[in-house]
Amino acid sequence: MKEDINQSLSIDFVLFAFPRTGSNWLCTLLNSVPDIVMHYELLHERRPFFSAKIKENPVVNTTSSERDEAPFAFLEKIKMASPERKVGFKLFPGQNSGVQKEILERPDIKKIILYRENILANFASKLFASKTGKYFSSSSRTQESVPNEELPEFDRHQFESWEIFYQQWYTEISTSALREGNTCFVVYESISFLPAFQSVVRFLDGPVVTKMPATKHKKTGRSDVSERFSNPEDVRMYLSDRDLLRWRFD
Repeated sequence: MKEDINQSLSIDFVLFAFPRTGSNWLCTLLNSVPDIVMHYELLHERRPFFSAKIKENPVVNTTSSERDEAPFAFLEKIKMASPERKVGFKLFPGQNSGVQKEILERPDIKKIILYRENILANFASKLFASKTGKYFSSSSRTQESVPNEELPEFDRHQFESWEIFYQQWYTEISTSALREGNTCFVVYESISFLPAFQSVVRFLDGPVVTKMPATKHKKTGRSDVSERFSNPEDVRMYLSDRDLLRWRFD
């Protein structure tokens, strides 16, 4: 039986983002704010990923199949686990289009759209994470210690296909979100900038933040994005041809 989506849905906000845009980092920062509960990928295909703030609540035992049978009821339980706080989660492309559509059409649910302007850096990070299985690092080990032969190869056609997909998704999400208002845009490059973080917290009606929270997140990519590939000269030539040399450094 199809779930009734007209039931109550009191989740406060949703973070829309592509993978490898700093979403885990932003989630961790928001979770450091006392009045905010920022969940991770609640609609991940494998299982929900919850904020540690509700680790004692029975809802964390929800399986992916139970969640998928009634995703709106599941999200309501998530909110009820922290009724006095602002509660949100992050949503990636392809994660339950029905939930995505409903949230975008709800003016009472706040939307944060996190965008990484350097699409090449996003692409390089995606390839490296896929190749190594390393999606997050809290250690000091970076790509600097990875031999060049273990780095992914840059393919211009593969990158351009990714770029089109990336831009189209953000255009669609932004257009839908802005139609209903209550939307905040955040760029990856500004996440660690205190005024930018303060504006996000204010948007969520959170408390005053006076300093950046400490996190264990570490950037693992080389600052020269072309060096994140096994064929850096090809990358630099490509960027020059497209007048995109600003994407060489991250």
